[in-house]
Amino acid sequence: MEQSKASGVEEYGTICKTNLELSKPSDNEKYGTIHEIKMEEFKTSDCEEYRTIHGIKMEEFKTSDCEEYRTIHGIKMEEFKTSENEKCGTMHETNMEQSKPPDVEKCETISKTALEPSKTSACDEPSAAVFLLPVEMAIKIFSYLDQGDLLCVSQTCKCWFKLAFDQSLWTSVDLELFTECSSSYLCNFLKKIPGVQRLLGLANIPEFILDEWLLILTKSLHSLVEIDLSFCHVTLTRLNTVISNCSKLETISLEGSACDIDDDFVQLLCRAQQLKNLNFSHCYLPDEKLMYISKHIDMIKSLDINEVLYITDSGMETLLNAHYTSLQELTLDGEDLSDNTIYLVAKCTKLKTLQISFCELLTDLSLQYLQNLEQLQVLKLRKGPEFSKEAFLSFLQNPNLRRLRNLDLSECCNMSDKAVLALCQNCGPNLEYLNLSWCWLISETGLISIVDHCRNLKDLLLIGIDINGDCLHRIPEEMPRLTFCDFEKCSFVSEEFLTQYLLNKGTMILNLLIACLPLPITETL
Repeated sequence: MEQSKASGVEEYGTICKTNLELSKPSDNEKYGTIHEIKMEEFKTSDCEEYRTIHGIKMEEFKTSDCEEYRTIHGIKMEEFKTSENEKCGTMHETNMEQSKPPDVEKCETISKTALEPSKTSACDEPSAAVFLLPVEMAIKIFSYLDQGDLLCVSQTCKCWFKLAFDQSLWTSVDLELFTECSSSYLCNFLKKIPGVQRLLGLANIPEFILDEWLLILTKSLHSLVEIDLSFCHVTLTRLNTVISNCSKLETISLEGSACDIDDDFVQLLCRAQQLKNLNFSHCYLPDEKLMYISKHIDMIKSLDINEVLYITDSGMETLLNAHYTSLQELTLDGEDLSDNTIYLVAKCTKLKTLQISFCELLTDLSLQYLQNLEQLQVLKLRKGPEFSKEAFLSFLQNPNLRRLRNLDLSECCNMSDKAVLALCQNCGPNLEYLNLSWCWLISETGLISIVDHCRNLKDLLLIGIDINGDCLHRIPEEMPRLTFCDFEKCSFVSEEFLTQYLLNKGTMILNLLIACLPLPITETL
C-alpha cells in the first residue's frame, strides 16, 4: 500500500507489516452492514482504498500531524513514528508484552498449533476490524465458529485469543478436540475456563479417568452440570469423585461403561440431588436397580436404557408411576416389554422423544395408546411385526402426531403405501428424518408420496424396498434440503436411468443415489 505524506514529516503506522494510513472521519457518514450491524465508514483523501477483512470493507483514514491517539470503543491506539526502514506497530496499549505460553507441555491441537496467542504480532488488521465493534458483538460473531475453528483463530493475535476463549463460548467442551494434548496441559487449560457446564468425550483422554486426574478435573469445574463417562472404566471411587465435587450435576452418561452397577453404585449415584438425565445404554442394569433409582431420584427427565436387557414391565411400572409428570425423553430396548408398559408411557404427557428398538411383543393396542402423546417430536418403533396395516393407517392419521420431526418405523413389515400417504399428509411438512427400511409393502407409490409432501426432509432411508426410482429426478426441486439418502438393496431401480441421470445432473444427486447403483456402474462414475 502506498505510503502517504503528512505535513513536514512522514508518519505512518505498521500493523502486521502493513502500512495503515489513518485519517480523520469526514462529515458525511456512510454506513455498511457487518453481520447485520451498521458500521461507520471513513473517507480517504485523493483515493479511497478498501481492505476486506472477513467480508468487512474497511476504509483507511488520516490523522493530523499532531494527533497521537485515537480512541475506538474506549481503547487507545498509539501511533508510532518510524523511519523508512522501520516497520512496527502496537495495539491498544504501548509496549504490550506478547502473550507467554502456559507453563505446561507444548502439544498440537487439530489446527497443529498450541493454545496460546501468536508470537509474531500483537495486533493485525483482522483484530483492528473487530475492535470497531463492541465486545459483545464481536463475541456474537465468534459464537458462529465451532470450537475447532476457535482454536485456530485464537492464534491470530492477543485480541482474538481473548475473544476466542471468552467464557460464553466454552460452556461445553468436547475433549475429542484435544486428543493429542497431555493431561497436565488440558487441566491448566480447563482451569482458565471454569464456566464449563458440559464436559464430553472423556474416553478420548484415558488419563483423565485415572483417580488423581479426575479429582483435579472435577474440583476445577465448579459449574459442571453434564459429564460424559461413556465407554470409560467407572469404578466406585471415580463415581464418588464426580458426585462429591459436582454438586450441580444434572446429566451423566455411562453408556458402554465398564462398571459394576451394584447396590453401592446406585446408592452413590442417587446422592446427586440435581440429577435428572441418565444414560445407561449398553450397560448391565438389573430390573431391581432400575426400581431403586426410580424411587430415590426426585425427578427424571431423560432416561436411556437402550440395549439394556431383561428390563421388564415391573421395572418400567415403577419408573413410569414415579416420573410420568416429568419424563421428556425415553429410550428403551423393549425386547421384554408388552402393551402394559406402553399404556403407562402414554400417560407421560410431556414426552417428546420415545425410541424403542425391539417392538416384537407390542400389538395394535400400543399404537392406540401412543396417539395420546401430543408433544412427540421423535418416535422410533423398530421391528414391530404385530402392528397391522389398519392400525398403522389410523395411527399415522392422528393429528396429535403433527409435531413429529424424526420417525423410524424400520422393519415394520405391515407398513403400507396408504400408511405412508397418511403419514406424509399429516406430518410431511415437519419431517426431517424418515427411516422406512425393510418395510417390504412400500412401493413406488409410497416413494412418490414422500417426494410430494416431505419438502423439508434431510435424511431418507429406504433400504431394501421395491422401488424403480421413476420419481427420483424430482428430488432436487421437491426436496431441496435432502443431504443423505440411502436406497441400498433397492434392486429394481433402473441402472440405465440412474447412469444417464447422474451423469447429467452432477455430484449432488450422485452422492444421494450412488447406493442404488450396482458395483460396476459405481466404479465407472
